[in-house]
Amino acid sequence: MNRFALGTITSIGLMAAGTTAQAADMFFDYSINNGTFAGGGSMTGTFTLKMAMDGTFSYTAWDIDVDATALNNTTNPYNYVNGTSDYSPSPFPPNTSAVFTENDVPGGIRSLFLLFDTALDTLSVGDTANLTANPNPAFGSNDSWNSNGVTQIASVTGGFVRLEEKRNGTVPEPLTMLGAGAAAAFGVSFKRKLAKSK
Repeated sequence: MNRFALGTITSIGLMAAGTTAQAADMFFDYSINNGTFAGGGSMTGTFTLKMAMDGTFSYTAWDIDVDATALNNTTNPYNYVNGTSDYSPSPFPPNTSAVFTENDVPGGIRSLFLLFDTALDTLSVGDTANLTANPNPAFGSNDSWNSNGVTQIASVTGGFVRLEEKRNGTVPEPLTMLGAGAAAAFGVSFKRKLAKSK
């Protein structure tokens, strides 16, 4: 009877502990396809949009290859990669745009501005959003290089991003961990009492 009670109480405690969890950050993995530039050149790559639990957005794990012919004063092709270049918010909503900047490009600073025609977090897996193209670089995606006041800009003329995967995780709430710990401690204590009573 005591052993049955022990097993029942411990199981209930662990089950209750295991059923309580809250959603963690969400991650949206995208590929860049058929990117093109005014003056020639191409863009391909991948990046991840992170939506934190508080609803804020940021970008991570980007690996983007560009070869903008118009930027003939700097290195081409060029790779924007997480860990070497930096992400910074743009004036546009963060789920519709991103800026990746590399300050150590030989001879100057290089920046890739991506603007999308759809909020990325609204896409389903397999859906696409176009790279916004505009002859005025301030209102469209572009790759740029600047050194000592001299600037070259290559406007994006086409391309799209596709949502390849949507991922999320769970993190245990404090109550979850407390419940599991209490159930385990109670089980140990109860076993000791049983042993003494024999």
